[in-house]
Amino acid sequence: MLPVLVFLFLLGALVGGQVNRAIYALARDPKPIGPWSSPDEAAAARRSTDYLPIFGWFGLRRESPVHGGGFWIRPLLIELALAAGYPALFWLEANGRLLPLPFYGDDTLPLTFFVAQFTCHATLITFMVAATFIDFDGKTIPDEITVPGTLLALVIATCAPFMRLPIVVPADGFTEAPMRTAGDMTLRFMDMSSPRMFAADYDGVRGLTWGLLLMLGWCVALIDIRWTFRYGVKKAFIYAFAGMLRRPLNKIVALIAVFGVMGVTTAWLIGGENWRGLYTSLVGMAVGGGIVWAIRIVGTHALHTEAMGFGDVTLMAMIGAFLGWQAAALAFFIAPFTSVVIALSQFILTRRKELAFGPYLCFAALIVILAWRVIWPEWAYDFFRLGWALPAGFSALLMLMFVMLMAWRFFKENVLGLE
Repeated sequence: MLPVLVFLFLLGALVGGQVNRAIYALARDPKPIGPWSSPDEAAAARRSTDYLPIFGWFGLRRESPVHGGGFWIRPLLIELALAAGYPALFWLEANGRLLPLPFYGDDTLPLTFFVAQFTCHATLITFMVAATFIDFDGKTIPDEITVPGTLLALVIATCAPFMRLPIVVPADGFTEAPMRTAGDMTLRFMDMSSPRMFAADYDGVRGLTWGLLLMLGWCVALIDIRWTFRYGVKKAFIYAFAGMLRRPLNKIVALIAVFGVMGVTTAWLIGGENWRGLYTSLVGMAVGGGIVWAIRIVGTHALHTEAMGFGDVTLMAMIGAFLGWQAAALAFFIAPFTSVVIALSQFILTRRKELAFGPYLCFAALIVILAWRVIWPEWAYDFFRLGWALPAGFSALLMLMFVMLMAWRFFKENVLGLE
């Protein structure tokens, strides 16, 4: 395994360099930091050694008078973290260290399973690292990160359905073939209806219809539509439609929709685990993004100000596409606890008090991946067996949140006299 780990170390370092490139190039205020951009006017020309992952940053320290002392430390640590993280994650996956009991430590499963699991998790973590630090710097998460990430998740889910998180259920808990059986327990893949909360018609026309609607719904959510009702409702629609056609990004989204419909239909025709994997990923994308979008809408209407950026919506959709809707929901509810750790660390290191929600979601998703073997069997399995009580309870919480935020806004404006 040593050659594989060495290869993954080098791969992680190279990918880390491109992550740093994305962090500075896709920022709200792009910065000429690193060897991939043209140097600042006050900086010296780039050297060939500057392009070396990790070690190149020691040479780039010479630009400290331009970018500030220690500017090179964070990108160096990011590349080092991915270089060390890739082989560490693969070792955990390939040795069965992320499998739930009684399969913990089972390293005899098919190689395709381990490769699919590692590819899924390493890819998601890579995108989340880029999103986290862009959000830290500019309080925004660009579509250039989350949209390609979501599309890649859908492709991986279709071509390598083994990417789905492993779960242990009673031997008669599922109808599809298990990965491995031990006594009266079986190791299976998480799917849209796990643990059989809802009836699932994967293979019928209803499944295809829902798959197409979810794909098109995501594309519609990405369209940049701007409304102005200054000249009446009729002209508002005319101006919105005309503006929608003029924006280049919307043309890309339309192209994604066309190929998305073709891809969903093809996967449905192939059927089997390929279709099950894609369908599960589509549901995860919709539920993950939908949770944050619902809270964003409620908070914005209650506070009369944007409560959460749309980048958080697309980020959560990406996480759901990779991990499934159950894991995305868990990550969302774990995020407030991770926020305490990140906020304190940020304040201690930088004295900054501004908070961005994206990093908390990413940190929570990482916890779900690494602790899945404990989270699912210990309490999440029974929690998700509540069935339709879950969406009903979430709706009730949204209503309660709206009332509380309205009360807070009234108190702030009428009692405290604050805007």
